[in-house]
Amino acid sequence: MTLKLKNEAAFEALRKQAEQVIDQRGAKTADGVELEMLRLLNEIEVYQVELELQNQELNRSTKELEAARNDYFELYDSAPVAFVTVNSQGMIERVNKAAARLLAQSGNLLEESLFARAVHPADQGAFFSYLNVTDKKRSSCEMRLRGKEDQPLWVRFMARSVFDAQKGFKGWRLAIIDVTERKQQELSLQKAQGELERRAAQLARLSLELTMAEQRERRRMAEMMHDHLQQLLAGARLNLDIASAETVADQAPAFKNAYDLILQSMEAARMLSTELSPPVLFRQGLPEAFGWLARWMKKTHALDVEIQIDEEDYPVEEAIKVLLFQSVRELLFNVKKHARTDSARVAMTTEGAMIKVVVSDNGSGFEPQHLEQSDCETDKGFGLFSVRERLVLLKGTFEIESSPDSGTTVTLTAPMHTGAFTQPQRRVETVEDVSQERCAMRRPRRESANKIQVMLVEDHLVMRNGMRAMLSMQTDIDVAGEASNGAEAVALARQIKPDIILMDINMPVMNGVDATRIIHSELPDIRIIGLSMYEAADQAGAMKQAGAAAYLSKSSSSDILLAAIRQYGKVGRNPKPVKTAGGVRA
Repeated sequence: MTLKLKNEAAFEALRKQAEQVIDQRGAKTADGVELEMLRLLNEIEVYQVELELQNQELNRSTKELEAARNDYFELYDSAPVAFVTVNSQGMIERVNKAAARLLAQSGNLLEESLFARAVHPADQGAFFSYLNVTDKKRSSCEMRLRGKEDQPLWVRFMARSVFDAQKGFKGWRLAIIDVTERKQQELSLQKAQGELERRAAQLARLSLELTMAEQRERRRMAEMMHDHLQQLLAGARLNLDIASAETVADQAPAFKNAYDLILQSMEAARMLSTELSPPVLFRQGLPEAFGWLARWMKKTHALDVEIQIDEEDYPVEEAIKVLLFQSVRELLFNVKKHARTDSARVAMTTEGAMIKVVVSDNGSGFEPQHLEQSDCETDKGFGLFSVRERLVLLKGTFEIESSPDSGTTVTLTAPMHTGAFTQPQRRVETVEDVSQERCAMRRPRRESANKIQVMLVEDHLVMRNGMRAMLSMQTDIDVAGEASNGAEAVALARQIKPDIILMDINMPVMNGVDATRIIHSELPDIRIIGLSMYEAADQAGAMKQAGAAAYLSKSSSSDILLAAIRQYGKVGRNPKPVKTAGGVRA
């Protein structure tokens, strides 16, 4: 193969260098010189061939590199992900086609434009903060770019820092993915979630309002029986007491039968009124309400209920209090009907802003998974299904643990306050609002040192007239005045200062407990006897704490009431107890 050197000057330089090397080595024979020259020429030819081969390899590699570069840029430009190279000054140096299309929606930004102009003004601070984080700490982030017609584009950024050969910072390479569609779906989902939560809150309010509507109707019917039917029956009984004094002997059995029927009717009406709407539920707290429920279950259903409460005061919203009371009563009904046991336990605690009530028994138990279907099919009114649904709507819980022959434990939790239901505010009239003219029911006091001066406080006219007529027949008792509510009672007591006040409890404007507290604090020598249609155990404690000397049921006989008046009207501050059949003794 004949090879020709491309650079003759280089060849001559090599030749001279070879000759100098030979001269430095000393004298040579002609044959030796010729041999050395041939050897050097052979080496030169070898190097020449190697250079040619290297040049061919370099050309091939250059073509491959160029092809790879073209493939890379084709892939770079055709990639669905937007790629942007930004220098250290924030100027755009290079973009692919996807980035060009994306940036076109942000104002036709081209190379050598400031990239920050494409970022939505509200997100520019976050964008710069994101770039200033090191690569190790920097992950992806989502923010907005400017869009057409003030519609921002949501994108996901992924940035990497770029350095030169000397490790000097040059800028960033940004990968940008358009997530506008997904973001819109997320926003739509959030909106739907918000609407769902709003509807759930609305359902919770409706659930509470339904609970309170049920209870208001129960309370209305109970008050109707208490304020009208029971009062009429009590008035009839008083009139029978009065008439019996003038009854001939042959009519006495008929009067007694009528009297007994009235007492039975009063007791039946009182029990029905109390079952519909226990007064203790509204006048006191949950602990007292559960205590009443335990006594009532024992009396009416022979079920012993143990109450365990770790606090005295539970500041629970009234609607929640009613819901929990009804729920526990329903659970105790189920214990009596299905558990085949004569005892149960109710425990109440608080957990932060939640109140927790656990109802348990050691009865027959059941399979909880069978409850939902059977309860849905048979639920009427306030059944277990209703209890669970109402609690869940309030973000509470209803959990059942049970198995055959192993008893049942039901755990209820509910927020103590929801803000979803507020009772309408009603102005409570104060004593100062009651003028002397409004005490129109008072009677002029007849001064008599030998008579007990009694003031009647009763909002029901029939009952008040009956008591007045009965007391007027007594030679040692004088009705000094009358009032129809607690506020009038306080004003009248200050004026006439009677010996005895017969104080009804359930009255408008101001109830008997509050009136008793005020009168006793100002006029401690006045003896106050509380009267009510309700059970003694439910109201006696509050009246005695307010300062009442005694508490009697209106269903008690007239003789018991007269004995109490005479006892407390004649003796000092600490009279002996008055033994009664239907009331609480002092």
